[in-house]
Amino acid sequence: MKKTNVRRRDFIKVLGVGGTAVLLPSALSGCSDRELLGLSPWHGPRNDMELRLKIISYGILAPNPHNKQPWKIQLKEGNKFDLFVDRGRLLPETDPFYRQIHIGQGTFLENIQIAAAHFGYHAKITYFPKGNYSNQAISHLPVVEVSLLKSSQTMDSSLFESILKRQSNKSVYKKINIKQDVFDKFSNCINEMGITFSYSKDDKQLEVLHKIMSEGMTIETGNHKRDMETIKMFRFNDQEVNKYRDGFGIAQTGKSGLVKKIVETLFLDRSSTEKDPSSFGKQAVTLTTDQANSASAYCWLLTDHNERIDQVLVGQVYNRINLIATKLGLAMHPMSQVLQEYKDMSHLQEKFLRELDIPKGKTVQMFFRLGKADPIEHSPRRKLKSLLV
Repeated sequence: MKKTNVRRRDFIKVLGVGGTAVLLPSALSGCSDRELLGLSPWHGPRNDMELRLKIISYGILAPNPHNKQPWKIQLKEGNKFDLFVDRGRLLPETDPFYRQIHIGQGTFLENIQIAAAHFGYHAKITYFPKGNYSNQAISHLPVVEVSLLKSSQTMDSSLFESILKRQSNKSVYKKINIKQDVFDKFSNCINEMGITFSYSKDDKQLEVLHKIMSEGMTIETGNHKRDMETIKMFRFNDQEVNKYRDGFGIAQTGKSGLVKKIVETLFLDRSSTEKDPSSFGKQAVTLTTDQANSASAYCWLLTDHNERIDQVLVGQVYNRINLIATKLGLAMHPMSQVLQEYKDMSHLQEKFLRELDIPKGKTVQMFFRLGKADPIEHSPRRKLKSLLV
């Protein structure tokens, strides 16, 4: 179907998802949609599901880059399983050394540990059981072996209820005064060696960081291959969501029903967007600017080293903080463009590191905004069996 041409003055709201945005008619209001198949995992697994699969069902709800869901699971005897990077689900243009992909392994593991504790098990994690590998390479080796051990002790699963509610909320936030005890909770939850939490809510520094975030998106979308990598993960309609059950789309803005249907039918089209992605790129910059300007605070996670183990561990910490924020009723969203390790970003990244006064040799692994926002629709998840090998 040919998409309708529209004039800019007919639209006043810019809404975006995962680094991409579209214009919506302000006069339209949402109404409820039937639930998509990819959202069913957010209701939790069946009670009669085998233990490992039940716990893994919570693992797949973890935040991960571009919602690629880059996980492969090999079930083993004795309540054990291995976790691998799915090498078919990488982001070579924006994550050339697979750092973010390995952070996504850690977020998965954090959910595994919390869910296991909820069901009365200790998830014993053996990192890189068959050997570590370079932080500039990808490998067929397992990232971890997980052994589920029945425990007679009461374990902390206080964040379990947050797993089904957690979101990476990409909307424009309401600015609030975030109290010190919130940041203390984030910092105090870190037990891992060599990982530190920092934050800023200083108005002058926030203004500088706002501009850096916007410029980072300008750089990312200024390259055709990088832009197309994002567009590849954008889901243009319900049919694509049901087919792929990954990525992101207009629903992640919180819009549904009539608004969603009109946008997908009249204004979104994969073929024309892939032929000329310039409009998507421009809107992504506008959206990122609005997102950044709405941040009440920026937070970041710093590691002393940048090996694969550091990336996995920081993923666990990041998800833990995301779950705590969820429990506290706060919204958070990673803004990762400036952290990416391709040549075009190096100059801006140096400016960013100077602004945060990052010591030489240390690595900012995650950078995210914090604020208040209404919940959005969850991003879809694939069928559990598609992760099993």
